[in-house]
Amino acid sequence: MKEEWADAHLEYITEEEENKDILFVYSDGSLTEQKGRRHTRYGVIGYNQGKKVFETSRAMGQHTEVFNAEMAGLHMAAIEARHFIKNEPPDNRPQKIAFCTDNTGAIQRIFKGSPGKAQAHSRGFRYEILNILNTDEEAMVAAPLAGARDTRA
Repeated sequence: MKEEWADAHLEYITEEEENKDILFVYSDGSLTEQKGRRHTRYGVIGYNQGKKVFETSRAMGQHTEVFNAEMAGLHMAAIEARHFIKNEPPDNRPQKIAFCTDNTGAIQRIFKGSPGKAQAHSRGFRYEILNILNTDEEAMVAAPLAGARDTRA
């Protein structure tokens, strides 16, 4: 299943690579251990017209759960997407924003709300998306899963 999705996604990306109307935004959280210490972080990257248009990452601290890093990454992805769209000339702004992640639990919770520490990121994500949608009536947002990994509790 994961390989089939990856192949279909790669084919779609290849077909739409030069399309100025689509902003692809990827987000991922990670947890590693080095010398007995946990390291949690997220990374975000955006592509438009086949070019990297933004990239950011942040360490979250050794006591942060990877789910919270995933949620923080999606929140930052929405912030970066909004900034990119806002700074583009009106005739060059993408109309479709595709947020891609590999965590089904995070993508479901980011839209519905989330208990605990991730709640602020869920609210922040929705706030940023609403800003994008309210600014441009033509804008559309999708959240496909990139190689889904179900981590729901």
